[in-house]
Amino acid sequence: MTSFDEINSSIQGSDASWVAKETPQTLLTSTQKRRLLGVVVDRADLAAAMVPRARSVVANFAPAIDWRDRNGNHISPVKDQGSCGSCVSFCTVSTVESMASIELGQKLDLSEADLHFCSDHGANCDGWWPHEAYNALITRGAPDEDCFPYSSAFTSGNPACIVGKNRDARAVKITESSSVNNMVERKNWLTNVGPVSAVLHVYEDFYSYGSGIYKHVTGEDQGLHCVEVIGYSEAEQCWICKNSWGTEWGDNGFFKIAYGEAGIDTEFPFWTVRGVKVPTTDIKRIPGWFGAENQGAGMAIADLNGNGRPDLIVFHIDNPSGENRAYYRIGWNVDTKGNVTGGWSDIKQVPGWFGAENQGAGIAIADINGNGRPDLIVLHLDNPSGENRAYYRIGWNLDSNGNVTSWSDVKPVPGWFGAENQGAGIAIADINGNGRPDLIVFHIDNPRGENRGYYRIGWNLDANGNATGGWSDVKQVPKWFGWENQGAGIAIANVSGRARLVVFHIDNPKGDNTGYYRISQPLDSKGNVTGQWNDVKPIPGWFGWENQEGDIAIADINGNGRPDLVVFHIDNPKGENSGYYRIVWDIL
Repeated sequence: MTSFDEINSSIQGSDASWVAKETPQTLLTSTQKRRLLGVVVDRADLAAAMVPRARSVVANFAPAIDWRDRNGNHISPVKDQGSCGSCVSFCTVSTVESMASIELGQKLDLSEADLHFCSDHGANCDGWWPHEAYNALITRGAPDEDCFPYSSAFTSGNPACIVGKNRDARAVKITESSSVNNMVERKNWLTNVGPVSAVLHVYEDFYSYGSGIYKHVTGEDQGLHCVEVIGYSEAEQCWICKNSWGTEWGDNGFFKIAYGEAGIDTEFPFWTVRGVKVPTTDIKRIPGWFGAENQGAGMAIADLNGNGRPDLIVFHIDNPSGENRAYYRIGWNVDTKGNVTGGWSDIKQVPGWFGAENQGAGIAIADINGNGRPDLIVLHLDNPSGENRAYYRIGWNLDSNGNVTSWSDVKPVPGWFGAENQGAGIAIADINGNGRPDLIVFHIDNPRGENRGYYRIGWNLDANGNATGGWSDVKQVPKWFGWENQGAGIAIANVSGRARLVVFHIDNPKGDNTGYYRISQPLDSKGNVTGQWNDVKPIPGWFGWENQEGDIAIADINGNGRPDLVVFHIDNPKGENSGYYRIVWDIL
């Protein structure tokens, strides 16, 4: 066995530019090392996949790509396959997780154990072929890791298949998988679509990889291994890859490998994924009627009764007897699955009139007056005298039963709110970092027949709820907001102490009511997005027959440290106005 000191000496005497180090894998015996390599080649399939294309491919790729830093990190954490030849399941699952983040904005953690031990592969640690693994992901999918944790497969020694509860209902599937074999195609795909799976020869020195751009310098061929390719660099002439040997190997579990090295792009294709299909989101109905003529809706999340579990506050504007009125109710003690376990409060009315022609609404929760109790901020858009305007009022000191002690006066938001408002929302956060909350107001308008989203910020709310720092300019959210907007909302996701906007709208393309959201990069102290917005993500499931507004809120419902998106809408099935919500888990 060659020591890593000898490997470094061989590197120095070659044109290679990487550093060897002691890793957990270098401490294994030769037999144990070979157990990590689990690619069994399907010769006929490989030959078909490597047939050159008849036509040349037009280059359409960037100088460098790394999907860990492309409008966010789309690569799931590095895992450890242990002493089992399950690398094909790890690399294909990892690629699906990446594509779920890119296509849907969802951070998934899927079960490699289910794919490897419960599929046609069988309950063993033998190798596999990527094409076969992807076929299994198309036909049966893979559930979440909690359904069948990898470690639980080995509790009796030899691996076993354990079918988790509701396995089929929890399975994530893919629509298609193909392969690319041309260097230009490989880079085109990585630039324009996402990561891929790849196969390479593992030589003895690869177990000692620490950093740099790997080239084989010493040692015999040990076998074939499957990894995820997450990017490349034309300047460095290398692929950037994610391994499944834990974070103590390589560069925190990642590595770079030179073009043309170890057969990664000369002997084998790259396998691609598209069309990740997550299970249909469990849509939860809110009991009770939502009025005669809904003209706005809102939702917020806070722990009102102080028991450590979030409570769900839903709001709507109705027009009973020709009088526009606003109401809210509270769903108590939302569990980690998103269910309201403590029942619903009575319906509480917000005093005062809600305008001549409501065109959108929203709510937020924050401690505005600094007394330690949450306050309820209510927004609505109205059209008095033919002028679209926005107004907000504050219900002070929500108690543990959801009642407020008093309401503020109605406060106007300065400026016009567009030609044809199609939804609104509000959020609260300390954007400029001065210790006072700021009010973010969002609406969708249709100027010149172009549906657009806009937001403005009221700075430094004082203890009376007034924006003492004035209002920002109106800021446009890029891209179109659909054909027929039927609801809108905004929320704040705080990641590492930096606020990011999440905006939501319901649209009706081709007669299908669908919800969408997009996430900004962090805001600067002036409320501008630093960088670009993430792609628009569809929310699984239909949004009803006759949408009458919607809203969103963000909270860590399942307690895993990641923000979850709670989506609310009011629908009118069978002439009965009803409220519904669903949860998109782990959006960042």
